[in-house]
Amino acid sequence: MLCGSFLSLLGIIGIVYAAQVESYYNRGDYQASAESSRSAGRWTRIALWIAIAWVVLIIIVFVALFALFGFSLSKVNDLIDI
Repeated sequence: MLCGSFLSLLGIIGIVYAAQVESYYNRGDYQASAESSRSAGRWTRIALWIAIAWVVLIIIVFVALFALFGFSLSKVNDLIDI
């Protein structure tokens, strides 16, 4: 659900920045290494919070649907027996 969405792109951006950190550090460019590290962390946090918000939204939708249309275990049992 979350892997096939645009969150994958945000994660890939974070991975690209994280991969740059070591190469900048090994070249002695500590400023660029620190900036890449901050960017990787930023993109990772953005993707994480969007994913959390997405899951919370889905839970709210399911709760609202169950509240509006009702939910009983007999209906679930009927679905399982099919």
